[in-house]
Formats: sequence, structure tokens, C-alpha cells
Amino acid sequence: QVFAPGGAAMLIGLTAITKELVLACRQLGLTVSETLAAFVACTVVNPQTGTFFVDKQLEEQDARQVVEESIKRLFSDSAPTLTLRLQASYDHSFLELEKTQQKAAQTREEQEGRVLAQILQAPAKQDPADFDSMTALYRKIFQLLLVKCRAPAGAA
Repeated sequence: QVFAPGGAAMLIGLTAITKELVLACRQLGLTVSETLAAFVACTVVNPQTGTFFVDKQLEEQDARQVVEESIKRLFSDSAPTLTLRLQASYDHSFLELEKTQQKAAQTREEQEGRVLAQILQAPAKQDPADFDSMTALYRKIFQLLLVKCRAPAGAA
């Protein structure tokens, strides 16, 4: 049993179990995502209590049991394992899509800020007869509208 510096037994959380499970699977020739490893680890039930192991921090022996049982499940071709794989794949894909959308929104906001700054920096008193400067200003306004409407790259 592993003891912390104070002499108390060290407790292991889901994050450490997940990393250990990913590493063990990799050593056995199976590449799994951390999402799938965490999903499978969460489904292991403690036979003595009838509750899920990961409902609380675990001692090393229990954590090792969770990893071993999870490896068995990951190498299984049963329907529940395939369901977990599909669910983890879906959740991982959804998370990646959400990150991509957030990054695109941030990029769009930055573009809007740059174009708006260009518009605001235009001379306040332009001669309405100066066709070229008014055309340039209108193009910048049109570019801002394109960016706000999510047009690709806001090209005008």
C-alpha cells in the first residue's frame, strides 16, 4: 500500500486512474482516448458495496482493480463496450466541434474589432466630393457587415 508523507494511505482519483489505464492499454497495443478510458473506468462496480468505484477517491489496491477490470472491458467485443466506445467517441467529437466553434467566434470578433477600428480611424470630416475616400470607407463598412454575417474571411 502506498503511503503519503504523513503516514496516511494515499488516495487515487479518476484522473490518475484514467492516465494509468491509457498507458496500460497503449503497452498492450490498444490506443484509447482519455475520454473512453474515463468512461469505462466509471462503469466498474465494486462487488462488495454494489456502488461504482469512482464515486470516491480510491486506495491503490482498488485503483489497480479498476484499471484491470477496465482493460478487460476495453479488449472485449461485447455490445456494452461498443456502446461505451461510441458514446466516448461522440462526446470527444462534440467537444472538439465546440472548441472549433469557439475559436471561430473568437477569430470573427477579432476581425470585427480590426475592421471597426479602421472605420473609426477614418478622417471625421471627409469631403463628400472625394469619391475615392468615400468608396474606401464604404468598402470597410461593407467588410464589417460581411464579417458580422459570418461570411468567409470577410473579403470585400
